[in-house]
Amino acid sequence: MYFCPKCNYSFDISKSFGSDSTENKVALKKPNEAMKLFESNDSFNNFKAEFKFEELECNSKFKKLNETEKEKFNKLFQVNNILGAEFKCYNCNYTKEINESVLLYQYDLTEKNSKIKNIEDNKLLSNNPILPRTHDYICKNSSCKTNTSKAKKEAVFFRDKYTYNINYICCVCYYNW
Repeated sequence: MYFCPKCNYSFDISKSFGSDSTENKVALKKPNEAMKLFESNDSFNNFKAEFKFEELECNSKFKKLNETEKEKFNKLFQVNNILGAEFKCYNCNYTKEINESVLLYQYDLTEKNSKIKNIEDNKLLSNNPILPRTHDYICKNSSCKTNTSKAKKEAVFFRDKYTYNINYICCVCYYNW
């Protein structure tokens, strides 16, 4: 677990977008505007296209250009946003880029000891929004409150790697079977 150096709250992991944004670029709405810009020998660095490349290919002036001149128009359609991951503190809005050497979480299904999962692993897996969920189950943990009262039941299930065995994790007591 990683913590914010400013306020000591735990970090959350979110997508980061690179600093090269297209928001500050001038929008070209039609292919004719791009052709006029090309004819005036201006650079496309400060411009972005708000039309499709297919529309530009249909332009009669564009068809007459050679391949190297046509390649200059690719700058209009480049997306410069660099996707990555970052640590984000939702308490003080501090962000820190995650470099590739940081190990966020490791769970090895090939080890023999990994069949017995601990509660912390089960909590993480039960909060995974990708895993399918069910409300129609009976928890194998006899002390689970879903067996004694009408508490809201929810369990996630997934298949073991290289087998057809299905594992369930109760989202109330985090017991797995």
